[in-house]
Amino acid sequence: MYAFLEGELASLLPDQVVLDVGGVGYRLFVSRITIAALPAVGSRLRLFTRLVVRENDLSLWGFATAEEEQAFLLLTAVNGVGPKLAMTVLSQLTPMALFAAVGRQESARLELVPGIGRKLAERIALDLRDKVPEVSYTVGPVDEAVSALLALGLREGEARSAVEGLTGDTEQILRQALRRLSEAK
Repeated sequence: MYAFLEGELASLLPDQVVLDVGGVGYRLFVSRITIAALPAVGSRLRLFTRLVVRENDLSLWGFATAEEEQAFLLLTAVNGVGPKLAMTVLSQLTPMALFAAVGRQESARLELVPGIGRKLAERIALDLRDKVPEVSYTVGPVDEAVSALLALGLREGEARSAVEGLTGDTEQILRQALRRLSEAK
């Protein structure tokens, strides 16, 4: 129904924002990764949106990127994954990291998300394996480390700066980045 909303960021909470569009405040549920990418309260922004209709509820879900919206739609098409769980996944994994995990059939990566057990992780990987974009399978350790830092609440610029120039596997890069961040404080 709504492709996107554009307006002033009126308020910011851990899992939702209120967007003032022409004097009307729209509450949108968002992922932590979207929160990390948002500008300061009072700034103008555009969020892609999805309206979810349930028996007794209408809710708007917002996304910083079209890829995040696509990931949300794919996830909610899987039996057992509702909008809240899909946002939990997208708070832990960037869309590209999710697509890569599904493309490589790494259900164990999905099991790390709170609320997803082994069976559901396997179902997600199996149901989405032919639906995720192939170009996304090449997510490297730097991108995965950035995804982890975003899930911890860092803004995208901070996360990218923390991993800049680091090499190694995801765990090594993440340790080095966290060390950098602690030394900078």
